[in-house]
Formats: sequence, C-alpha cells, structure tokens
Amino acid sequence: MKYISNTLLFTTATTITKTVAGMALALLLTQVFIRGKNLHRMIIFSPHVMSYLVVGLVFKSTLYPATGILNNFLRGIGLERLAKNWLTDLTLVYPTVIFVDIWKGMGYIMVIVIAELLSVARPIASVPDHLVHGK
Repeated sequence: MKYISNTLLFTTATTITKTVAGMALALLLTQVFIRGKNLHRMIIFSPHVMSYLVVGLVFKSTLYPATGILNNFLRGIGLERLAKNWLTDLTLVYPTVIFVDIWKGMGYIMVIVIAELLSVARPIASVPDHLVHGK
C-alpha cells in the first residue's frame, strides 16, 4: 500500500506545483517591463522537449555526490554541510525526483497559459471605448 500513497503524493505534489509555477511564470513573462521574454520562455520550456534520458543524465551529473555541480557549488561558497547524496539518501531521493519532474513539466504549463493570455488580451484591448463604457 506504500506504493499507492507514494504515487498519490507524487502526482498531487507535481501536478499542483507545476500548475502554480507555470501560471506564475506565464503571468510574469507576459508583463511589459520584462526584457528578453522570448529567451526566458525558451529556457523555461526547453526541459519539456528534452527526453527523460537527457534529463536523467543532466541531473545525475548535477546531483552526483562527489563531483556534481550542485555539491561543488555548495562547497565553493562555504556551505559544505548542505552538500548531500541527493540520489542515494533515501530521505532526499523522493523530493529530488519530485523537483526534477516539476522542473521538466512547468514550462509546458507556462506556454499553454501564455498562449491563452495573449489570445484573450488582444481582442479585449481592441474593443472600442463606446462599447466598453456604454457611451
């Protein structure tokens, strides 16, 4: 029965977090004051188009305990105690896998929400004032 609760937790945590993060990023990246919107959108969406094999290899090299980018960064800035065995410690592997899935999927939600926001904003903005204000 533990596998059912793990599956439900994984599905709930990733779905809700991907949706909220994707919507927040979409709202942020449709603002007028943001520069380089298309570059930011591409960077955030790019994990979605990568295969799970590539994502696995990227995170394996990032999270490797001895030579991983994350642990080397933490050691480099003096946070040695935060360097962990991200993929082998049983207390950390589940949250790590959840994080990777969220990272891979939130860009897709962002693109869908941006498309909807941009398709709704234009017709509303083009409505003449006399129709909006009733004059």
